Amino acid sequence: MRPPIDERRKRTLDLIGSFYDARKVGYQGNEGYRKSTDLHKFVRCLRELLAGGLVDPGRTVFMDLGCADGRVNVLMSYFVRASIGIEIDPDILSEYEPGKKALLRAIREAGLEPPPDNIRIFRGDSLDASLHRRIHQETGFGFADVDLFYTYITLHDVFGERIGRDGKDGALYLVYGFHSVLPSYPGLEVLIPDAGGERIAALFAKRSANRGIGTGAPAMRGTGCSANCGAFRIRKGAPSDRSFVAHLSRQVFATYGEYDRILPMCLDDAGFHTFVIEEGGCPAGFCMLSIGDRVGEVVAVAVDPLRQGRGAGRRLMQAAVEDAMETGIRILFLKTATENRPAQGLFRRIGFEETGREEDGYAGGQAAIGMLRRL
Repeated sequence: MRPPIDERRKRTLDLIGSFYDARKVGYQGNEGYRKSTDLHKFVRCLRELLAGGLVDPGRTVFMDLGCADGRVNVLMSYFVRASIGIEIDPDILSEYEPGKKALLRAIREAGLEPPPDNIRIFRGDSLDASLHRRIHQETGFGFADVDLFYTYITLHDVFGERIGRDGKDGALYLVYGFHSVLPSYPGLEVLIPDAGGERIAALFAKRSANRGIGTGAPAMRGTGCSANCGAFRIRKGAPSDRSFVAHLSRQVFATYGEYDRILPMCLDDAGFHTFVIEEGGCPAGFCMLSIGDRVGEVVAVAVDPLRQGRGAGRRLMQAAVEDAMETGIRILFLKTATENRPAQGLFRRIGFEETGREEDGYAGGQAAIGMLRRL
């Protein structure tokens, strides 16, 4: 199989980057041209997404929500199934066709690789539902089919809110133009705070409506089985575990939200994989994993306090990681309470890295730490 970026494609991308980086479009102000993505920097972000399996040439549907002259769409066309762009400003958008034609001449003259015929550019408002219905009719891809959204900072907040509300679970959102202080969007989690190592772009992912529950628990009473009643054994969770999951969640997560009600319902959802650890036939803990498209989340992990400190939590997390890898997940993320240092230590020991902090990370108002692991 041809590598995503072989030598010929690398030369092609260098030419595209030099071509467009010499052409600035948009509105000039104190910070320069607000709509011109630096493609040489963008390629470094793209390389990290490719290496992590987050962009798949045969599957990924890409959408630039403010595409300007379509430069990012042209570059992304080499790596995605469909490259869709939307631009509201007709003057800026008018530069797309002549710019692309000039680029194609330069590519042909250099004997390099022309872009695939998978680029569709639309004029209109990215927040207009009727435009997205039209895009769906003409391309076969609606808003909820998009795997990777992109914007150059303009309207990033309202776009993030729309993705959090209407995007599919696991949808990615790459925002270009940030440095050290990252925004937060309802329903989205930070996956890669510094994509490409350029201190210019951050990658977010949408979690499902039942995600974001957090991990770890304060001190709690036991679940009815005496400790040390046998060897640990892990099995897959089933709807018959509802009462156990509800009971332990009530003990563990009561101060964080109504997770004793939410988590048991996930046992009936094929998008969630649950593992239960038993000792002597008694359930001693559980771990719940939400499965997206190449992105997964450890939604919750809890262990009976009578069995804590004996490796049950680590075994549950290892089972979740192995299952995620078998399912094709490339990035696994979670969040945990800032006060829960033992859980943070466990996650770090098994390869998770901190991505950021969220002041109101839980329904109960507690702060949370985001963490991720690349698989």
